[in-house]
Amino acid sequence: MDNEHEAEFEAGLSNLLNRVCAENDSDTPDFILAKYLLGCLKNFNETVKARENWYGRPVGNGQAILGAKEGVHVPCDDCSTFDFSCTGKCKEKKESDK
Repeated sequence: MDNEHEAEFEAGLSNLLNRVCAENDSDTPDFILAKYLLGCLKNFNETVKARENWYGRPVGNGQAILGAKEGVHVPCDDCSTFDFSCTGKCKEKKESDK
C-alpha cells in the first residue's frame, strides 16, 4: 500500500472505529487504535511474506499470483472468464499467438 492509500485507509479506519464506538472499551482515541491496527496489518503482511519466502513460494507483493493454488482462478489481464481452473495458460497462449 503506498503512502497516499495508507493515509486514506488509516483515516477511514479511525472514522469507522469512532462510528461504532470501538474505542470506548479501552478509552483509547480512535486515531491511536487505527494506527495500532494498521501496524498489525503491516506486521502480518511482512510475516506472511517471510513465511512464503522460507517455503520457497512466490510472493505477490500486492499482485495476484496465477496458479498459486490449484483449482482457483486468479483474474488477470489475459483472462476473460472465471473458469476456476486457470494455471496461467491463458498468458502462455496469448504470447504464443503473437
